[in-house]
Amino acid sequence: MEIEGVISSLRSTDRYVETIFLEGGCYQFHQFLAALFPEAKALINVGRDHVVTLLNDTCYDITGKVESAGYHELSREDLSLVESWSFSRTRHRGYFLNKVGRALCCTACIVLHCLH
Repeated sequence: MEIEGVISSLRSTDRYVETIFLEGGCYQFHQFLAALFPEAKALINVGRDHVVTLLNDTCYDITGKVESAGYHELSREDLSLVESWSFSRTRHRGYFLNKVGRALCCTACIVLHCLH
């Protein structure tokens, strides 16, 4: 199994997957990848607002390969921070509902139900 294929397959499941894993769910995305690739390591950027996965000397997020410059291994403090992140529990919930709720009525109803 290749990581880029996994990422591409997941991203293609829904047009909002990328938004979810870039807007609060990046650490959960790392956890998903780490379950498939146990040797994966989580890295956080200097701004402490994005996590990527390091695997075989290459960094990945939901968009695929990303530059590794500006990322470092998580400290205990960083881990506490990123474990609190969640797309549905942060300000991004309103962002997502506004974006999705106006886009597709049927899909929005399903999404609204799932988020509550």
